[in-house]
Amino acid sequence: MGYDGNKSERISHRIWLLTALLACLLLNVAYSSNLTAILLSETNELPIKTLQDIYDRRSEYSLGLVGDTFAVDLFKFAGDNDVLLRDLWREVISKDPRNIASEKANVERCLEDSKHLAIMDYHYYIDNFADCRLTVLPEKVITASISFPMRRNHPANPIINFELLKMSESGVLQKLLARWHGGGRACESELLHALGLAETYTAFVLLAVGVTIASVLLAVENFT
Repeated sequence: MGYDGNKSERISHRIWLLTALLACLLLNVAYSSNLTAILLSETNELPIKTLQDIYDRRSEYSLGLVGDTFAVDLFKFAGDNDVLLRDLWREVISKDPRNIASEKANVERCLEDSKHLAIMDYHYYIDNFADCRLTVLPEKVITASISFPMRRNHPANPIINFELLKMSESGVLQKLLARWHGGGRACESELLHALGLAETYTAFVLLAVGVTIASVLLAVENFT
């Protein structure tokens, strides 16, 4: 009575196709959510954080110093009270003549070799060689303060102290410090960047397959 024998078959095909498309959408959503979670999570763990870490993994990493600086003497002539510095000099730094070089040479070597670390003045590095491909380790190896010695009870001492305190309270010193040591560019903006098709095309492969199957089935149904 007017029953189309192919109707149920076509309906089943459409149900299967709808199920496949929904599966593709679910996979796409799952992939996108996992990708977003990975990008937003702080998962970068530094393999080396301290001098002790460098010594413990001395067979893997090299340590460089800036030639003709106090840092070289600090490591080279370290006594029994600085066992770590002494051992680093004997077993790591002095093993390779390239480990004593200029700031520029050390930075270039760090960029070329991910297993090389260098100790240098932080502000000088930021002002002249800062590179977002490099990371400054959290440990400060050498800390020093700059001072100008003056004779005790010098008549100019109270005046200088008053002016410095006044500059500090007014924020002038902070502005000068930011101007003098404000070199380098911020790297935070480069941590997250727009993803192109090359990074995300796999998320749409199944969806494209579903669309292709739907087009083929539609053509077959129209000609049968």
